[in-house]
Amino acid sequence: MKAINFFTMLGMVLLSCTAMAQTKSIDVMETVKVNREVSTHFVTGDPIKYVDISMNEVAGDLPLKNILRIKPVEEKIKVKNNRGGWGEEDRTFIDGQSMGIVTIVTERSVSQYQLVYTEIPQDACSQYVIPLSEKNSYLNPEVSMSETEMVKFCWTVWNSKANYHDVRTKKDKMIFKLNNIYTIDDYFFIDIELVNQTKIKYDIDQVRFKIEDKKQNKRTTTQTVEIEPVMSLFDIKEFKKNYRNIYVFKKFSFSDEKVFTVELAEQQYSGRTILLSIDYEDILNADTFNKKSY
Repeated sequence: MKAINFFTMLGMVLLSCTAMAQTKSIDVMETVKVNREVSTHFVTGDPIKYVDISMNEVAGDLPLKNILRIKPVEEKIKVKNNRGGWGEEDRTFIDGQSMGIVTIVTERSVSQYQLVYTEIPQDACSQYVIPLSEKNSYLNPEVSMSETEMVKFCWTVWNSKANYHDVRTKKDKMIFKLNNIYTIDDYFFIDIELVNQTKIKYDIDQVRFKIEDKKQNKRTTTQTVEIEPVMSLFDIKEFKKNYRNIYVFKKFSFSDEKVFTVELAEQQYSGRTILLSIDYEDILNADTFNKKSY
């Protein structure tokens, strides 16, 4: 068996997918035809975590994180001649020949297709593009939104006018502010912006998100919980005048005694650090989209 192991987290992915369903039997599996002259592309809505191709006669790679490209392998094979020795000849494929099964694993689904060889004219087409269909996939109910959908909604938030005007912090000639909070399905989309009013470029060291006590007393133990975003719209490392980003989080909640803070810290010696505090009341005022309309 030949596997394309592009990710070290295979074990975690397969464990999460095992709970979804068992492998489909071949008689109900969708068939995809392949040809040695044509690359076949599978397009997914999520980044591909793992791929397995069950036969050596088909090779594949990931040109992009959500595209699998496969093609029958054109290579010579060893054959025994009539004198008892060994020689080489071109590998041949027969129309209708089984080429095995391809398994594609993303965060949300496991999809399987039966591959069959077909003879087509060389100039008939340059490639097939096959979007993964839900009917041929096992969906993970724990993941309700693909990364592609998240990016789409991030841009919708980006193009929305600011609904929050009083949630902001001023420090060192910088203004750190909250523009919007939207909730869609099981996720929060938080739009934050930093305006740098100095002439000094800001090199980002890290952006951290925490839930911590509003009032911190030195005599008592304070509790801080760090929250990791699912994704962000941009991966920005530096800026001169303006930094804006949309961060996506799994839905969370906290009490009135606590606050959600965003900490933006700078690299190098100046170490300009600024905090933005968001009360739970602001979280509760999150707006929403009608998902079906987008």
